Amino acid sequence: MDDPTNKSIFPPLDKSKAEIRLLHLQPRVVAGDKITCTLRLADLDTKDCEYEALSYEWGLETDTIFTAVINEEEVTIRENLWWALWYLRADEGESALLLRLATGTPKHIMEPSIELKLSPFAAL
Repeated sequence: MDDPTNKSIFPPLDKSKAEIRLLHLQPRVVAGDKITCTLRLADLDTKDCEYEALSYEWGLETDTIFTAVINEEEVTIRENLWWALWYLRADEGESALLLRLATGTPKHIMEPSIELKLSPFAAL
């Protein structure tokens, strides 16, 4: 199910900066529309770096397929993340989210190489 081998949606991090990847969750358009996001870089050293953090458990793999469109590519995500994104979508405007697993393994498709030292949830 969760195949993070396609790295085309991940903008590369500049290791000389305090960069992180933020998931910009697009607002809902109509009932039943797809979860749509963009994955963009943010520099923690800039004043305009604002985001909300979402810490979650990986969850069980199910037979039901849950997807989100990220950078115009449809990707498979686990059910509990799908429901969180579904309910976090605003009616207007996008939301910037830093996704963090509450456990160390397995790596989540949203954060294949995020630096723990940069994460506000490094202790989790």
